[in-house]
Amino acid sequence: MTWPLALRLDRSLGGLVFPFDQYLLMYVLEWGRHVLPFHPGEFFDATLCYPAPRMLGTVEHLLGLWPLYALVRLAVPDVISAYHVLTLTLFILCALAMAVLVLRWTGDALAGAVAGAIYAFAPVRLTCWAWMHVLVTFCFPLLLLAIEGVLWGRPLVGILLLGLLLVSQVVLTVYGAAFAAVTMLVFTAAYVLGLGRPRPWRRLALLPLAAVATLPLLLVLFHVYGSAVVFPADEPLGAALGRQAASLFALDPLASLAQLGARFARVAGLVRQAPGPGDVVLPLDAGRLALVLAPIGIWSLLRAGDRRDRSRALGIGALVVVGLALAVGPGFMPVPFAAIPLPIVWLAELPVFGWLRSPERYVLVALVGLAAAAGPGFARLLRGRSLVTRLAAVAIVLALLRWDAGPFPLSPVSPTGEPSEVVRELAECGDGAPVLDWPVLLPPATAARRTLEAAAYWQPTTLCFTGTYPWPWLAFAEQMAAARTPEAFTALVERAGIGWILVHKGEWEFPGSFAAAASATLVQEDGGHALFACPGGQDRRGHAGGQGEIRSVRLAVALPPAVRPGARVEAQVEIVNPASVPWPGAGNLVRLRTGWRTAGGEGLLAVTDPARLALLARLPSHWARALRTSDVVPDH
Repeated sequence: MTWPLALRLDRSLGGLVFPFDQYLLMYVLEWGRHVLPFHPGEFFDATLCYPAPRMLGTVEHLLGLWPLYALVRLAVPDVISAYHVLTLTLFILCALAMAVLVLRWTGDALAGAVAGAIYAFAPVRLTCWAWMHVLVTFCFPLLLLAIEGVLWGRPLVGILLLGLLLVSQVVLTVYGAAFAAVTMLVFTAAYVLGLGRPRPWRRLALLPLAAVATLPLLLVLFHVYGSAVVFPADEPLGAALGRQAASLFALDPLASLAQLGARFARVAGLVRQAPGPGDVVLPLDAGRLALVLAPIGIWSLLRAGDRRDRSRALGIGALVVVGLALAVGPGFMPVPFAAIPLPIVWLAELPVFGWLRSPERYVLVALVGLAAAAGPGFARLLRGRSLVTRLAAVAIVLALLRWDAGPFPLSPVSPTGEPSEVVRELAECGDGAPVLDWPVLLPPATAARRTLEAAAYWQPTTLCFTGTYPWPWLAFAEQMAAARTPEAFTALVERAGIGWILVHKGEWEFPGSFAAAASATLVQEDGGHALFACPGGQDRRGHAGGQGEIRSVRLAVALPPAVRPGARVEAQVEIVNPASVPWPGAGNLVRLRTGWRTAGGEGLLAVTDPARLALLARLPSHWARALRTSDVVPDH
């Protein structure tokens, strides 16, 4: 299905979307392989985007994948090949899990093989190869088995299996945990509805017990991701729509019915199109073969007449409907005199879900239902046929699946090769001191390559390519780019605690005056790099919430000598957030009293809209300028 990837494992990137995202995932996997066995408490404090604290709290953690990745790295010499092998392994696990589900439901091993192939190698998976963290869904089919075991079979075994699967999915990826929650809730609700009366309410009450096992992990992850410094979301709906910037199709929150229909046709697989003229077609669906077999499977389960089969049909059918409805993206369904927000707009208001990007990824929820239904559909079509006929049908299904997905997309990339002498020196003698890459601000392609080099050579770096850059790193990068004099550069290096300067030759020249002013000595140099050592290197990343309160400051506002009730008073307010953390931009909440008294002590004035004034508190120190207009009235 992924041919000819095997011939170019170490010099190709797979998938059609955002190929540079793979570099960041490679770095996270390598970071976990090196840090988790010996220093697990430092896992989230990766060196990327220094001086941002808890950098890995702004991206996928991939915690549960590092043991498997470590095994892969024992056999695979380079990070690019290891990434591809790991992704293929995850696809195989997805196929096996879906095959087990369908085998339990139908007793047909070949039907399970067909369902597993559809689930593992659907066109949307091959398109999104670069987003491996989104594709870690091999627990989903087993979750359906566990839920059914609790509601219908042996509840104790079902609860234990469900708890184990939930813990595994939470540890694996954030996206997988969020999608698993949607899958569980939708399937459970539809399954219970399909059982009819009497419904197993007592057994249903057991399901939350399985979630108890995940609470310690969830508390840790919520703390880490909540304390990582990223851009705040001022408007819930606007932020939810803005986080869809990585979507593979244009999103209009006020889409017409025609636009919504076009989106649905793409995620359902009814039509496929390229992003632009001459571009490669981007399949965003579960595959046309699944669209053919799934209705047959759901129909056969409904016709069986058994309560359990009816519940299975409703459960997987609900997954298809809800998954596609979420994949359509944000929008409003027009009704007379109003407009109803589409499901993802509501879902994005919940914790975690609001930070997920690209709504078409919810096709993976629909894919669970489509693949689980395709298995019974295949079994129904081939019922009573000979083994030879059934094997031939499996071969035809695999061929059609390969044809439907199209050629596996590959992008050439230069192999990493052996590290240079400078890189080796930095790896051996770095001693954990912060590293400044020079230059700091680079095009995404170059920054992504730096991330790959950091992963391949286990090299500390300030550079990174990611979808959400932490605030402290942006502050540092902006200030470094604005440092035009040796004095300004030296002050910034000392303030950040930089211990090494790694100059990448052939880009921006590193002025000798900067090195002299910062007392940076040349340690080693080769054809591609120059390494400078700076005195006093020390990690000075600020951790939000770990410092004391900001000292009180007086705020003088020029008010008129007298006001009348209901009068409007305009004042310009500039607030500078003092550095109460080691690095600017780490973020502090500045609380202001909303009462002002005149110089004579008479007439306390109150701000009628303190929420607007509170917005000032969310500005970092390097962007500490704002103008607000507030209505004030005497409170006496």
